[in-house]
Amino acid sequence: MPCQFYRNPALVDAIFRAFARWHGEDKARAMLASGVEVDEIFLLLRDTPGVDTHAILLAALTSGDFATVPKVGPVRAVRLRRTGRLADTHLDNFDGVNLFTDSGIVAGDRVLLRLLPPSPDPESALVRFLIVNPDATREEALKAVRNEFPDFAKRAFDRFWSQARKAASLPARAPPGAKRKQK
Repeated sequence: MPCQFYRNPALVDAIFRAFARWHGEDKARAMLASGVEVDEIFLLLRDTPGVDTHAILLAALTSGDFATVPKVGPVRAVRLRRTGRLADTHLDNFDGVNLFTDSGIVAGDRVLLRLLPPSPDPESALVRFLIVNPDATREEALKAVRNEFPDFAKRAFDRFWSQARKAASLPARAPPGAKRKQK
């Protein structure tokens, strides 16, 4: 499953192996492509030996290899969601995770994580970056594409910029002026 065109192939491989262990490779590939609840990913990773569940889940939520549906913005932390104590014990009951974002706290069972297709070329990488980050500046987009394809020339980037925005379902030119700050 890992592909050299993913930004973080080891991360994609770790999540894919956790799914393949329980569901088989074909079903795991289909599930990740269509989207899986963040809570389900957490539970599968938690049951996988030798895996730092929180670190992998946070990396997946912040990498460009996965997209969240609905888009929740940058995730700052992932914490267990407690539902109370187990009867007659001192143990807490956990039923998933909460995602701490700039706009608030989102339950992991309300967010799907989808594995985006790998980028075979710089143009596809630019389109994928714009789909994930529609408010990104040209400089941020160029930097992200050059992380995957260091030889991608600025002139080629400028030539393809408006086409990439259209392919990402954005207007060819962004609205003028500074972006509004989120509260």
